[in-house]
Amino acid sequence: MALGRTQSALGAKASCKPSWRITMTLLAALKQSSAKLSAASKFTSACGLLYLASGVLFLLWLFVVQQLLLDPDFVGNEATWVRILGMTVAVIGMFYFVAGRSGGKQIVAASIVDRIFLVPFVLVPAAASGVFPYTLLLFAVLAPALAVVAWCLLSRKSAKIARSQAQGVAKVSPGPQANLQVRPKPSYKPTCLRHAASVKR
Repeated sequence: MALGRTQSALGAKASCKPSWRITMTLLAALKQSSAKLSAASKFTSACGLLYLASGVLFLLWLFVVQQLLLDPDFVGNEATWVRILGMTVAVIGMFYFVAGRSGGKQIVAASIVDRIFLVPFVLVPAAASGVFPYTLLLFAVLAPALAVVAWCLLSRKSAKIARSQAQGVAKVSPGPQANLQVRPKPSYKPTCLRHAASVKR
């Protein structure tokens, strides 16, 4: 009996080790960040934190749409939609935060496109239909505004990179004067010296 209990305890410890390692690997992967982040990537991460905090607020305080954003009182199952809205915004914020820390320009560009075009296209008609009008209009205005700021930061970074590359090419490539061959100057001797040389011959 004692031997069986010992073996079962060892088996439980062995099974706990892989799960612990997987958890630590997951946390280490989430903590990874690019060595040098651009201003656009840092701003995207900051926007992710803002969205994450907003989503958590909606999840923890369902009546925030009424108390702070002055939306109408709940009539039916609107509290469920507030939970869904909070979960969606929190997940989007988490992805924006992690993607911004990766330093990739693609995720910054993708976040700009969907916030400028997709978010107002969906949220403005939904707010006009009476579904959380002030809350949805707030996100319909805030998200494109933040996207425009990220776009300006990304464009400035791209312009700076293009300028540095152009300067590097200008330094490496030879100028038009480098192709000119230096011709030796013709030796000039006075007439008297040339006459003396001919007499010696």
